[in-house]
Amino acid sequence: MPRFWRATTWLGAGEAERAFEDFFFGYDELQAKHPAMFALLQVNLGALLTHAGDYSGAEACFRQALANEAGVQREGFRVVVRSNLAYCCIHTGRKDEATRLIDEAIAIDRNYLL
Repeated sequence: MPRFWRATTWLGAGEAERAFEDFFFGYDELQAKHPAMFALLQVNLGALLTHAGDYSGAEACFRQALANEAGVQREGFRVVVRSNLAYCCIHTGRKDEATRLIDEAIAIDRNYLL
């Protein structure tokens, strides 16, 4: 876990190469020991990749967040993951899946977060 936090610091300092080295070293450990934090990290990475136009990479991150969402006890998280994943599906030509994900997000969204 310390290498993961050090990776975050490297990234903030603009040292992407060092950040990725530390990040990937702690990646599996983070998922195994801290699934909620892992899910939150995946949403953030997915957002960065979406912004960069890498919809396939972002989709992979959002799917991992979805797989680990049970640890994040927030309704809003469940909505955000599905809506972002749907956005990626639209950009990769899978509109039926996007529609299903948005329907799920709306069903979860009792507080009108969308």
